[in-house]
Amino acid sequence: MRRRLLPAGRAARAALGVALALVVLCASGEAVVRRTVAERVTAALGGRLGGSPDVSLGARPALLTLLDGTLPTVTVAGRANAAGFTGIPVTAVLSGAVVDRSRHTAEVSGSRVTAEVSTAAVTRRLASTAGQGGAAVSGVTAEPASGTLGLAVRGGLATVRVRPAVHDSRLSLSVVDGEVLGSAAPAALLDRVQSRVDSLAASGRREGRDGAVGALGLRLKDVTVTDEGLRLVLTGGTATLDGSGS
Repeated sequence: MRRRLLPAGRAARAALGVALALVVLCASGEAVVRRTVAERVTAALGGRLGGSPDVSLGARPALLTLLDGTLPTVTVAGRANAAGFTGIPVTAVLSGAVVDRSRHTAEVSGSRVTAEVSTAAVTRRLASTAGQGGAAVSGVTAEPASGTLGLAVRGGLATVRVRPAVHDSRLSLSVVDGEVLGSAAPAALLDRVQSRVDSLAASGRREGRDGAVGALGLRLKDVTVTDEGLRLVLTGGTATLDGSGS
């Protein structure tokens, strides 16, 4: 029995229809996976990634992701709380993500979050500790060449430099030196500034047991002084993200 072949035009249209259907399937599947991952990561970071976080699912074909829900790398950018700072720009890179759309969960094998903290954000945080003693800080400048921050005190008449570091997964600041109207700052002033920045580190201890933060179990690993302020790097291990953010 001879098989009937479709005319060339109809065969081309049929092939085009199948191709379009696959494109729609991939697009809709990617949208579902993208939305699920964004919701889980937003919850894990305290629901503070903004209304529309930017989610990148990497180069893996969407159809494969739709079939097995596996994503080697997921990058989510938005605003979140990190290391005691609120609403700062963050980029979260999740490794080995597996999305379970039926249970509305996502499992990851590891995570790395980079947070950019402006000098204005540091100033606000220091101001929030005003009731805990120490010298009042009215402004902060970044000095990346020396790896320090310059704190303006006494209404800007004095500048005290502090060096950021990570201790026990928390951000700490240590006074390096200072000056008042071009002369060396007295030890009493340096002690008062150290007291103020110590209160900043103490306020960060409420973030979580052993410095771990949120469902990703993030811990502060590194801090760098940049032209704009501080760049914080937090890392986490295996985690399951669900809608509760717990």
